[in-house]
Amino acid sequence: MKLLTIDPGLSGTGWAQFENNKLYYWGIVWPKKGKDIMTQIHMDILHFYDGEKIVIEWPSFQGMIAQNTGSIIKLAYLIGRIYETCLTFEYKPELLPVSKWRGTCPKEINWKRAEKFFGKKGFKSHAADAVSMGAFLIQENLV
Repeated sequence: MKLLTIDPGLSGTGWAQFENNKLYYWGIVWPKKGKDIMTQIHMDILHFYDGEKIVIEWPSFQGMIAQNTGSIIKLAYLIGRIYETCLTFEYKPELLPVSKWRGTCPKEINWKRAEKFFGKKGFKSHAADAVSMGAFLIQENLV
């Protein structure tokens, strides 16, 4: 089975692609000045994906409330647009809460676990989260 995991972010959107429980590709779509991030996500990730399942991280907005409300709205809007774009390609994406795949562990611990699980090193930032989501889904037999 082919799986695509997406970690949406305003500073960058991480993604990872898996096939038959193996990690094949991963990366980050960085927002470019004057460019619509959704167009970039569409062209860099979704346009070329031909798998069966897409999972999008659903952040814990509760922890963000003390921060900038405008950022919460923008992130929720971005997630909605990614979800909508998936539907236009006839995928029914799933939303995976951070609390489910990461629990209370710091990100870095999950990143190290994913490196060990896949035997690859050097995952960075949003891509590391997308890879870690995939590791969780595979280890828990959710794909």
